[in-house]
Amino acid sequence: DSKDAGADIDDSLPSDKPPKDLSDFVGIWGPVFERNARWSIKPLPPMTEGSIDEVLDFYDAWFNMESWRDFTLDIEDAHDPEEAQCREEKRWMERENKKQAEKLKKNENNRINRMVETAHKHDPRIIAYKEELKNKKKAAKNAKYAGKQEAEEAARKKAEEEAAAKKKQEEEDAERRKGEKALKEAAKRGVRMARKAFREVFEGHGVQDMSRVLEICEGCAVAGEGVFTADDLNGFAARLEGLSLDDAVAVSDEVYATLCERKGSEMKPKKEAPAAPAPPPVAASDTVKKEKDRKWSRDEVDQLHKALIKYPAGTGSRWDKIAEFIVSRSPQECQRKCAELKNNFAADAAGMTVDPKLEFERTKAEAAKGHGARSGTGKKVSGTSVNTVREEGRDAAAALEATKLETDAATADPKEWSLEQQSALEAAMAEFKGADLDPKERFKKIAERVPGKTDKECIKRVKEIKALLQQK
Repeated sequence: DSKDAGADIDDSLPSDKPPKDLSDFVGIWGPVFERNARWSIKPLPPMTEGSIDEVLDFYDAWFNMESWRDFTLDIEDAHDPEEAQCREEKRWMERENKKQAEKLKKNENNRINRMVETAHKHDPRIIAYKEELKNKKKAAKNAKYAGKQEAEEAARKKAEEEAAAKKKQEEEDAERRKGEKALKEAAKRGVRMARKAFREVFEGHGVQDMSRVLEICEGCAVAGEGVFTADDLNGFAARLEGLSLDDAVAVSDEVYATLCERKGSEMKPKKEAPAAPAPPPVAASDTVKKEKDRKWSRDEVDQLHKALIKYPAGTGSRWDKIAEFIVSRSPQECQRKCAELKNNFAADAAGMTVDPKLEFERTKAEAAKGHGARSGTGKKVSGTSVNTVREEGRDAAAALEATKLETDAATADPKEWSLEQQSALEAAMAEFKGADLDPKERFKKIAERVPGKTDKECIKRVKEIKALLQQK
């Protein structure tokens, strides 16, 4: 524009120095923006002390300013195309002039951008706005962190409360189980005492046939586990007080009928004693014989061993307490079974199970087969193989003076074998006979019954006992 080309143009910018306040800033930069607004194609807003929204709009407009300013006439040493000698020279001059004008235009745009950026940097309102945004962002971050911390704290407290509740519940359950166990043990003791009281009534009368009485006692158990409870049996015993023998037997027959009815079983025929003017007193040998006829169950043998450990030798009324512990056996039966176990183990460990006749047959068979060195099995004699008999004598090493069940189990190594383990070994040796099982299989089963011992340790223990007995 020829008019602007000759005008007095001020393209200077203020120094990059922060103003004192907003008024100082507007006083310095307001005229600058006003001078440069003339070059904008579109009208631009003037700088004022308005709100932050007006300030943001102001800078947004100036950052996007489009200038119409033409620097064609401002080119120094510009070429005059009219003076060109040819068309090519004219075109070259025009291109050179255009390059110079574009360079000046670019510098002008940079000047405008620098002006807007410098003013934006020092504008107190923009500085305050950025600080506000920064504080809001920081506050949001702190709130988020605080929320996270609060959530973690709540989760931690919840976990602690759940752990405390779980621990409390476990303690209550343990206390409840302990109480239930105590009640159950008390109920079992009540059953044992009731059985004993009921049985002693008939033993005191000298009753010969105790089979029904014993079956009634066995039918008594803890509530929910048997036909009768301890209270039922005590009630039956109370009915027997002061009755004669015949009346007591009649009551037992009535109770036995109730037992069979509830069990859904048939009543066993009663053994009638031969008629006699005056029945002779019951011989002790007859009672002993009848008691001997009753086989001991595995559970009863286990209870016997536990009772022997619980009531060691020297305990007052030891056999009465043992019988009370087992319930279904009398003191005499317990004493005889203990002696039987002792004799069986002593004979087993000493190798006394081999009959001389069987040994003679074995020797004869070995001589006929070259001493039997290549024979896989022995000769059968009276339904039992010789090898089986020999194995029974070899495997029967359980005597380890643990056969003294009613006293104190003398051991080759008392530090390794407790009385409970010794008793378990004895019971297992009695249960798993050498004639019924292969030696390896036998001692594996025995070891399963002995807590804390392996089959090899059991075999070693038996061998030690056998060696001790042979020395004697």
